[in-house]
Amino acid sequence: MIIGITLDEVIRDFSGKFREVYDKFTENTLPDEEIDLGDLPMYFSGDTETTIDFLYDDHPLEIFGYANELFNNSGLVLKSIIEQNSDDEFIIISKEHGRSIPSTLFFLSKIISEVPNIKFVSSFEEYWETVDGLICADPRIMKCKPQDKVLIKINKNYNENYEGDRTIVSLKEYNKKETLQIQTS
Repeated sequence: MIIGITLDEVIRDFSGKFREVYDKFTENTLPDEEIDLGDLPMYFSGDTETTIDFLYDDHPLEIFGYANELFNNSGLVLKSIIEQNSDDEFIIISKEHGRSIPSTLFFLSKIISEVPNIKFVSSFEEYWETVDGLICADPRIMKCKPQDKVLIKINKNYNENYEGDRTIVSLKEYNKKETLQIQTS
């Protein structure tokens, strides 16, 4: 089985770093609530182009590279998951472009990720193309889930309206027996 693991809000604290950079470089302050990955343009008066410029042109290293891990020793957790599930192939998948790609590679090097496969995609549908199952928190990816794939949802306030084949609070809860032995047909 090929299992994809997304980065944002699964391993990388995108919300925390986005909030910090947004507060520093705009004249606005974000409320102390979860950042809705599904609607980032709302923080820029609905302007998608401004959002893309902010993320991928103006501040990719600050947001994607310097972000913290969601939990300590995430690289070791990933290594343990791979070792305990040697029959499976794992791929880190992230929607990136331009300068966010080297920034994300920098982040992965910081956490000492030993996942040998990394795939950068340009659309939310592409997350599902090469995997049998996907671990994610992003509702934009969940909307694109094909019927024959397994979704392991990382539970967040902003994705509570989406169903996963299994819901976990953190990647640290990953257990193949409980997580992937789900009938998808």
